Amino acid sequence: MKNLTGFYYDGKSSARTEVTVSCLEDRLRIAGNGIDTGYYIRDIRISSGIGAIHRTLRFPDGSQCEIAGGLPLDGLLAGQGTGLLQRLLHRWERSLPLALLALLLTVGLMTMLVKYGIPAAAKRVAFSLTPATD
Repeated sequence: MKNLTGFYYDGKSSARTEVTVSCLEDRLRIAGNGIDTGYYIRDIRISSGIGAIHRTLRFPDGSQCEIAGGLPLDGLLAGQGTGLLQRLLHRWERSLPLALLALLLTVGLMTMLVKYGIPAAAKRVAFSLTPATD
């Protein structure tokens, strides 16, 4: 079982507590100084992994936990089937070749839209106008 460290905020004060986050089947256990609680993974909202920013776990009772980076959290939750799209997007963002591929695909699609899509739409609109509109 993997354990991650993070900072827990109870949602009632601005005090933060260093905690250990561990995954037990379908629950996350949060344990630290005076804190020992657990939440079902399906009830937790997990922030997107953008770059190396801290990921935030938002719990149903208004509390939250910040965990540094995204890959350790993704590894912890990998077997739970949660956030597949987020993990894929995060992987694309962190990989330079995949990011460049996405850029090339975007440029290619925009070029095709300008070269073929806009003229086809303009032709269709032009021929659908009645002579009275002219």
